[in-house]
Amino acid sequence: MSMQFLPNLSQNLTKLLEIKKNYDVIINVDKDNNKKEFFAHSIILETRSTYFENALSNVSARKKSNIFILDYPDISANVFDILIRYIYGGAIDLVHEEPTNILNLLSSCEQFKLEELYDQIQNYLIEHHQFWIFQNLVLIQKISFKYTEFTKLQNYWMTIVCEQPEILFDDADFTSVDKATLLSLYKMEDLNMEENKLWDHIIRWGKAQHAELPKDITNWKTNDFNILKKTLDDFTPHIRFYDIPSEDFCYKVMPYSEIIPNDLYQDLSKYYLVPDWQPKFNNLRPRKADNPNNPNDSKLINGEQAAP
Repeated sequence: MSMQFLPNLSQNLTKLLEIKKNYDVIINVDKDNNKKEFFAHSIILETRSTYFENALSNVSARKKSNIFILDYPDISANVFDILIRYIYGGAIDLVHEEPTNILNLLSSCEQFKLEELYDQIQNYLIEHHQFWIFQNLVLIQKISFKYTEFTKLQNYWMTIVCEQPEILFDDADFTSVDKATLLSLYKMEDLNMEENKLWDHIIRWGKAQHAELPKDITNWKTNDFNILKKTLDDFTPHIRFYDIPSEDFCYKVMPYSEIIPNDLYQDLSKYYLVPDWQPKFNNLRPRKADNPNNPNDSKLINGEQAAP
């Protein structure tokens, strides 16, 4: 019969961090007044993390007296304390941690290749900090989509935004969302927003990528339109132009006609001017918001709950 005493083993190994005995690695984390030293053991670090295995094999990391010196000024002392205790003791407690720290912890797990924590931390954020995620969609996007491994947060983010895109699009930091993620959204049929509003937002996002563009479009020259066109070319095939009301087409789309492919724009003009004209381009299914057979009856959270 096999008997295991893992809790005691975990506690005993974690004590090595506190008694600072027989260490051969000094790890400096954080900076300024928060800077902290951790005294660790290379054999444990190398066994538990491929990152440390590679880092400690680098001769340049070894300093005087056969002590390895590693510096991580961009990792907070609090986050690294959680990580190093997990490395030694195989346990992690997030109950009293702020969600910002947990998100930073997730990033650090990727840096140190602590793969078994990826899904656990993502699940914890989703299950216990839903409102915070809603309030910080841009931050979540920047972190989760930076790493291909964080698919749980990525999928949850996409679900939230498809259900209630205004939470993202109305965010003051919306224009900092990266192009690849935004393009993925515009490709989705279940993005629950009317096409005229999606057009407004992508124009706003595109102009924000080029601070040099004149604020007043009446002052734009051909080169200015070309700059915006190049930025938004990948989005144009995914805009349901034919679903935009005629008045919005007149006042919101026509001023930017130079960024739309000419054959598409000519067809759109006929569609809005000629009765019974059958569209020849951009034949896309209506999105969720415009589809009467797919009503919006599933809300993850309402706008008031999501407000900071």
